[in-house]
This record gives sequence, C-alpha cells and structure tokens, in this order.
Amino acid sequence: NVKIPEILSVSTYDMNVVLSNALDNAIRAAGQADKKEIGIHIGYDKAKLTISIHNSYVKDNQNNFEDLENIKTTKTDKKNHGYGIKNIKQVVDKYDGFIEIKAGEMFNIFICIFL
Repeated sequence: NVKIPEILSVSTYDMNVVLSNALDNAIRAAGQADKKEIGIHIGYDKAKLTISIHNSYVKDNQNNFEDLENIKTTKTDKKNHGYGIKNIKQVVDKYDGFIEIKAGEMFNIFICIFL
C-alpha cells in the first residue's frame, strides 16, 4: 500500500537506501520463519512521510531494537554485513525523522517517519 505525492523532499537515493535495506532485512527475517509474511505501507499525511514494514521472524533471532547503534547482523559474514540499519538511521537523521522497531509476538514492525 503506497500513497505518496509525486514530489517529495526525500531524495530518490535516500529513499532507495531506506527501502532496499529495510526490505532486505524483512525478506531475510521472514524467509527464516515458518509463516512467511511481509507487509509494507508508505504514506504521506500532514507533511510527514511514513514507511511501515511488518514481517514474520524467528523470535530467537531478535536483537535489542532499543539500541539501534548496536544491532548485530545475523549473517555469517559479519565483516561485509550489518550496515543496513545504520545506513537507514543516517538517512532518517538527515531529515530529522525517527525510526521505531518493535519485536512483537509474531512480527517485527519497522516504522520510519521523515518529518
């Protein structure tokens, strides 16, 4: 579900950084779960762009999402991976937005809001 204006204050490059990393994380997490599910909503209301992604996941693989600076990759090649959330955070900070990630009983929920 995507409803946004044709022209945004967020650059195409920055949108690509956020969406490609967030969706890659969601696809990877859902792929490891018994029930594979991903949902995405992108909306624009009152001059705020909101990106919300939920995905199924294996509960044992969750990180402490309260500490975005220290989220660890679950990939074996740790040298070349583990930069996605940090890259998303850089973009969101650039636009004075915020990120919220919640680990629920069945789904991770990733919410990114650009102000």
